[in-house]
Amino acid sequence: MESSRSCSFHKTGAKNEIALEELVHAKNTVLTAHQYKKYRTDLNESEILNFHEAQVPAAVLGEYDKKFSPSSIIALYRSEISPREANRFLAESSLNEYFITLYLLRGISSHRYKFLVRSVGGSPRSPEQHARLMRKAIGAHFTKSQKSHLQKTYNLSCLERYSIPLLEELLLNRDPAHNEERPAALVILPKSDWNGTFLEDVDIYQAISKKYKLFAYEARVRSEVFGSIRTFGLYHGKTPEGDPQKPLELLILAGHGSAFALNLGDEERLNATEENFPYALQSRYLSLLDEERFRRVAPFVTGTVLLFSCSAGEGGEKARNLATSIFTAFSCKRLIAPEEEKINVLAIDLDPFPFPLYSCGKNRTLILER
Repeated sequence: MESSRSCSFHKTGAKNEIALEELVHAKNTVLTAHQYKKYRTDLNESEILNFHEAQVPAAVLGEYDKKFSPSSIIALYRSEISPREANRFLAESSLNEYFITLYLLRGISSHRYKFLVRSVGGSPRSPEQHARLMRKAIGAHFTKSQKSHLQKTYNLSCLERYSIPLLEELLLNRDPAHNEERPAALVILPKSDWNGTFLEDVDIYQAISKKYKLFAYEARVRSEVFGSIRTFGLYHGKTPEGDPQKPLELLILAGHGSAFALNLGDEERLNATEENFPYALQSRYLSLLDEERFRRVAPFVTGTVLLFSCSAGEGGEKARNLATSIFTAFSCKRLIAPEEEKINVLAIDLDPFPFPLYSCGKNRTLILER
């Protein structure tokens, strides 16, 4: 299926055919829609709803250049990147707003970008070249030993997905005593990413790292997923009774997906069902067939599980989908997943519990609780 945050190398909100008034009945929300329209007449109703749910003031739209897409503005605003900095980068380069946003979210300024371009002898011309330039910029900050630690502890090889501060935090979190007062969180990302989606979520993880002791892991096969849940669920040791001393309070499973499966390491997009799933491919996915495997690692996850995967909650709580299957296997407090395909993860709120803002809106978000 499609992406976790966007469906191509351009940040655009997923279109929603349902009218704003049908989704949100509060009168003040409808009135707010007119406020947003004052600054951006090109907004559709789902984009206005996204701004409202992300708590982005309407006046902010008047500060960022209109070339920035709604989802980019949400990411920049929630990451406290000023309109002045974003607009300057836009004015000083020939890049489109999507890539400017990606560089800024990694702490790469317009000045730094120009230096990088000179160092490689020319501007990137493809998404892959941009990814390599980001990898070069981020990788240059770390020693060979530090990069080895990131690989051995977290299996990270796609450094372009992260920011320098985030990777520095991951290195510090290798010490069980560091941030020991914080609840533990684990983000599991796929090695496979056919459209570059997982370059986009760095601001989400950066926000999480301010409240949680964050771990991240890149998995190519399902055994790595379940192994990492066990490893980081036991990272702080066991109680005298043999239970995890500090189980995961937040687990994020990310990958291109469907209601049936989440892609980890398959470069091809899956078009299979529970009854027709080639055995040779199964190890590279998390699917409805893995309920028993999830049950075995249930003791290591006690809080909230988020699925950053299209259609994982399709059909809702009564349907058999990836979200309900994992929730049945786990004993976690809650699980949250999008019910629609082609979604973006625009932002995340952490209080009173982690809640992702998917571009399909809260009314199309499945929340399972016990």
